[in-house]
Amino acid sequence: MAKIHYVYELVRTTPGAGATRYIGVRTAENVTPEKDEYWSSSERVAQQRAAGAKFTKKILKTFATREEAELYEAELHWQNMVGKSPHFYNVKSQLIEGKVDQFLPRERYRSPDGDHLWFKPGSEPDGWVHDPARWAQYRDLSHRDSLRQQAGFPQTYEGLELPEWEFHKYYPDEMAFSASQPRHCYEPYVKLDFRNDALDCAYFPQGCQPLGWFRGFAPAFSVSGDPPRGWILMFHVNPAPQQVNSAYFPREATPKGWVDLETYEQMAKDHRIGWNNTFDVAKELRHLCDLSDGEPDLKARLRSYRVVKRDIISSPEWESRLTESGLSSDEIEIVQEVVGRDKFTRALHRAFDSSRCDDPSTQEIVMRQNLFGFFLDHGSELTATEWADIISQLDIPDVDRAFARHMAMSQLGLPELPEPKGIAEVDGLQFHGDEALYEHISDMIGEAGRLHQEAMQTLTIASSDPLSQMKRAQKLLQDCEILAADAASYADSSRMQEGLANLHRQQGQIDLMISQLEQNPRVRGSGSFLWVILLLIATAVLAVISSVQ
Repeated sequence: MAKIHYVYELVRTTPGAGATRYIGVRTAENVTPEKDEYWSSSERVAQQRAAGAKFTKKILKTFATREEAELYEAELHWQNMVGKSPHFYNVKSQLIEGKVDQFLPRERYRSPDGDHLWFKPGSEPDGWVHDPARWAQYRDLSHRDSLRQQAGFPQTYEGLELPEWEFHKYYPDEMAFSASQPRHCYEPYVKLDFRNDALDCAYFPQGCQPLGWFRGFAPAFSVSGDPPRGWILMFHVNPAPQQVNSAYFPREATPKGWVDLETYEQMAKDHRIGWNNTFDVAKELRHLCDLSDGEPDLKARLRSYRVVKRDIISSPEWESRLTESGLSSDEIEIVQEVVGRDKFTRALHRAFDSSRCDDPSTQEIVMRQNLFGFFLDHGSELTATEWADIISQLDIPDVDRAFARHMAMSQLGLPELPEPKGIAEVDGLQFHGDEALYEHISDMIGEAGRLHQEAMQTLTIASSDPLSQMKRAQKLLQDCEILAADAASYADSSRMQEGLANLHRQQGQIDLMISQLEQNPRVRGSGSFLWVILLLIATAVLAVISSVQ
């Protein structure tokens, strides 16, 4: 009998706590899969069977080649997250060399019946909806399963925990796929902070590391194993305070700010290492500007700098140190935009940044306490309009900005805050600039509306010369488009851009109608049919401009 390759599932039928399932692959010789007395290579399954536990074995699928069977096994592993689910005896989900991208990244989806599985986005079955899961830690003080738990605090996706576990806390989702020791198809990565210094080191599937992690190996972070062959030892020196870290990186992909051993020894010899001033704004910010790849990258680094240095930034001395830092005017402008131009902005940033945590409910409580104390201390120092202006300029998510406005209103005893000076609103669309610009934009919107109304009136009135009539409407809509496009360039909304796109399509329809009239003069006199077409076009264009105004 030829070899038969098959994927199977074991299910423990003996009652008891802990794992109950195992998915594996097997190549059987001289026996059918159903009669193959093979019960996996799992030590955990073997321990359970030796203790008297009974299992059933189900053949899931057979294959002509071992490669096909292993691919199917790996797909089932990742659909069920067997390496992270305490319901499975599997220690890890399988990966296949050179085919990691077939299995990762994964997102959780829910079936119409309420079942959960993990699929690559876009490959989920019809009817399944995206239902993200959070990575969390639980309490299980029984210590029944030393292979699965760490001191009674196992981690898994929320929803996969065992019934006897108690929720402990959430962990960053990026650590769900991490490992502290080498695995097949895994590589070491280091997490870099806003200064490009090493914060952590872990193993992740090749090419599937979280954002902010780079190929590297830093033994100082309690990871086992050795750096891959060909990687070189590099050093990173923080300008302030003086601190030196080392890590291994691929020679061709060393992050900015890291130097080799020869350069590091020369820096020490030249006494360029040894800064100890913890308040050296110039060196810290100069270092960040040199590391960044453009303005967006610099802003991202400054946000992290703001969180780490929130106590220093909120002091009065920081502003004077910034002006003396030697940064260019453009660089200072970016720093002030992200960190804050005055003590109130910096203090509000500090209140938000110090509230960040993994638990949303806890974060809201801490944030409310911080903002309550802030406005209690400083609420009377500025007017309501000034507070509105400061809150509008904070470099924070919109949901946090709305929360700050709510807290300011409650502390100031106001039903609502006035609109900030720097932001004006026209028909629900926000514009940035001074009052003169606001009035100019309002005028443009009003004139565009008037031109559109005149075009609509032109199209809907019967005429003996429809071609001339349509050309006049065409010219009015072109003028309307110019004004609307100019106003849209100042707007913080996609509504006008969508409206303009629809307007362009409708103008194209009118151009086509004009072309047909010019090519077939006999149609110009046919009244009722033509005016039905014109009315349909007019109605469509009216809807476009109405959405813009």
